[in-house]
Amino acid sequence: MTVHAPAETVRGRIPVTWGSVEPIDSERCEYRTGDDDLDWLALRVAMLDADFDVHEPPELLDRLRALAGRVARAVDVE
Repeated sequence: MTVHAPAETVRGRIPVTWGSVEPIDSERCEYRTGDDDLDWLALRVAMLDADFDVHEPPELLDRLRALAGRVARAVDVE
């Protein structure tokens, strides 16, 4: 996935055991992981405190949508 933050910033937010981070340019980086627990991966990328684009797997998008829905419902309390 592409993370919209400098590689050094992202590296400072995740342990090296979570995957590799390579710079694309000064403001974006590529985050790769072999983790197949997509629920955990969805939480991890949400905690990066940066925008990101998921390129694969498509199932991760489903997990992120579900997570976004739960968070939206939690904060939409009257």
